Amino acid sequence: MTVVIALLCLPIIPDYPGQRSNPLMSKEYQLFAEWRIRKENAGIRDEDSESIWWGLKQALIDPKLYMFIVLQMMLITAQSFNNFFPSIVGTLGYSTTITLVLTAPPYLFAFIVSLCVSFHAAHKGERGWHIAVPMMFGLLGNLLVRSFSHPLFSHIMLTSARQCSSPLSAAATFPCSS
Repeated sequence: MTVVIALLCLPIIPDYPGQRSNPLMSKEYQLFAEWRIRKENAGIRDEDSESIWWGLKQALIDPKLYMFIVLQMMLITAQSFNNFFPSIVGTLGYSTTITLVLTAPPYLFAFIVSLCVSFHAAHKGERGWHIAVPMMFGLLGNLLVRSFSHPLFSHIMLTSARQCSSPLSAAATFPCSS
């Protein structure tokens, strides 16, 4: 559906605001859009004398690219509990209805924490620590679930650990992807 909508909008959306006349944008609005693009690009012209292959080579030799690939894989792994969360809560021994009711509060808590972290990051103009610190809490939540799953712990301790660490894992990993 997205591809169909994109193809339908292709003839009316210009590549660049001043590229050609657009019936949807007045000349004044086109100039304003172009000004915003230039301001966002720090006034640097978007023209590069180097080839695309040079840019690809520069990207491939940059170690930050591989760091971001590893970070993305770690984030996806950290959020993979979403797929199995009802099954994890189901191991607590409750009925199906109660299990599904118990899966909702961690997501609600994660939503609220995600909003707070996002607003704080926007207010401070900083993103790195607002990703790293929640991921540490996500690691803590996952470690809690893992460490209390040993048979030596009682059922009550196991249930408490899972109920406490589930909102922590959800609330810690969701802000990192938003």
